[in-house]
Amino acid sequence: MGDYNMSAFSFADSYRAAGLNPGPDILRLREEPFDKLGNTIDVHHLVYLTRLYFELPTPEGTTWFEETFRETDPSFSFIDNQREIVVLAALLLEKTIQNLNFFAALCVLCAAAGGARQQKIDSSLLDRCVHAIEEKGQKEREHQPIGSKLFPPCPKSKISSDLVAFTAELQGGPEKIAAALKQISDETCTTLNNTINCANEIISPLEKEVINLREQVAMLWWHIGGWSRLLKRPFSEFTPSSAAILAGIDLADLSSSVAGPIAAPAIIQRTIATHIESNSTELPIQESINEFSEDDIKLLEINISLTSIPDICPVLTALVKARDIGNGTAWHRPFTKATGLSPTIAFKPLGLAMQVYRERLLTKAFQDNSNG
Repeated sequence: MGDYNMSAFSFADSYRAAGLNPGPDILRLREEPFDKLGNTIDVHHLVYLTRLYFELPTPEGTTWFEETFRETDPSFSFIDNQREIVVLAALLLEKTIQNLNFFAALCVLCAAAGGARQQKIDSSLLDRCVHAIEEKGQKEREHQPIGSKLFPPCPKSKISSDLVAFTAELQGGPEKIAAALKQISDETCTTLNNTINCANEIISPLEKEVINLREQVAMLWWHIGGWSRLLKRPFSEFTPSSAAILAGIDLADLSSSVAGPIAAPAIIQRTIATHIESNSTELPIQESINEFSEDDIKLLEINISLTSIPDICPVLTALVKARDIGNGTAWHRPFTKATGLSPTIAFKPLGLAMQVYRERLLTKAFQDNSNG
């Protein structure tokens, strides 16, 4: 199946795990369009596939997905193949994650909303998403050995050092002059390129080390200070739920990559632990959001890209609805319309913080990819 390393057995096995048994002929009809879709996926398609996986409305329409499968099977339909569509969406998301696109993993985890959304099929996709992000976060921050290659000495020029002899060569006419100048240029470029390559071998890993150290130091001081960077107040002045939300936003803003550090849950837990009585307490969204004033929410600098993915990022969407409409119950109905979720959904403090942390990372990545 193209560049995807999933065997025919595992492809069929995914169908069987979902309670489907279409037969080998149908599976063969699915393979070509599956590969075709897998080779054209961008961040907008990943949002689309995530919506299919969780059976959310697709305002983008169905053309990109449905018409591709109809090329080999004209009977393919969103009406008659709903369960199969979920399977195919899950397989395409998994393929993308295997191809090291971690936006896909982040998108799925955010849309799951801490288990508030249930999958139609029994899939281990969520576990693989968590593992992929943790592995990415670890690899991005691994120490790289600094290049030890010495800068090469300048090679001895092949051009005669005897000025008199060299001048005599130049008397041969324009061709001799051009050849001599080209030789000088070539030798200079070769020496310069060798020097640049050696410098890059040293500078590139050092640059990565500096970025990682800056991130670690910033996160360490943030944790020690116990201070909301955006609202400029100590976490001790906030309720457990608002402190959890602010901690998630702050840590995402301090992260240097879409995957974030592998220790993110531990950092957040330690940061908010002194402000919560128990991590087993369920915090309903409606209460958590109403603890913020409209002026405070404005200071959270929620990315404009959220308007394209409100259903994928429910907590940030709830904050925006409360900001635009007002606190109390006024924002509840618009929130449910935008996300398909009830404002009564609840998270434990760490779960709430991690949900917001991932949503913040996702909106930043979505904005960067859309601009790029």
